Amino acid sequence: MGEPSRRRHSPSGMLRRSGLRPTAAALFAAAVGAQAAVTEATPCRDPHRAPPAACTVTVTGKITARDPLTLAGILHRMDLGKTLLLVRFDSGGGDAHAAMALGRALRAAAAHGYVPPRRRCFSACVLALAGAATRAVHGRVGSHRPQPIAAPALFPAGAPKRDDSAREIRGYLVEMQVSASLYDAMVKVPPKDMRILTPSELRSYGLLRDDPRPGARE
Repeated sequence: MGEPSRRRHSPSGMLRRSGLRPTAAALFAAAVGAQAAVTEATPCRDPHRAPPAACTVTVTGKITARDPLTLAGILHRMDLGKTLLLVRFDSGGGDAHAAMALGRALRAAAAHGYVPPRRRCFSACVLALAGAATRAVHGRVGSHRPQPIAAPALFPAGAPKRDDSAREIRGYLVEMQVSASLYDAMVKVPPKDMRILTPSELRSYGLLRDDPRPGARE
């Protein structure tokens, strides 16, 4: 794969779109950074040096609601016009809403996400991975039904869902130009199980792509 395409974005504008305030995000990140799943593996900004050509952020362990704020603090310090953000995933999942917030921030930053060999991206982690503008997978990607969503068989035809999580996750995948059929596959797997996606499935769902073109995949 060639070098991922890079687009210039204003950090303050990106944070406004994700609903995060830069100052609050930076303070929160400083307070909980050591415990967060999102960590800065290589410096994304050193005030005493020129901006690096690229820097790496890792997403490990359980994704929680504090992780989008940690990422926002990192992005606020970066020069996104000069530094390519690389995101290394090794997570068993966590909070689906937090993972979608991470994904939206990664897409706005034109980040490149990857799962290294012998590493994993399971459950809600897949939602965060889907947000990266470009993606590469050399480890394992697995999906199952998010906990708040009941199996389709539990509802009579045409009956309303018991919450809006299903519509939200499906809509998010379409927003990220990932096939909505990934959601359909997710809900068929009970939360206690995990389906490891094959390379052909990763391609068909759109999780192995260079810079996605505008327009949702059906």
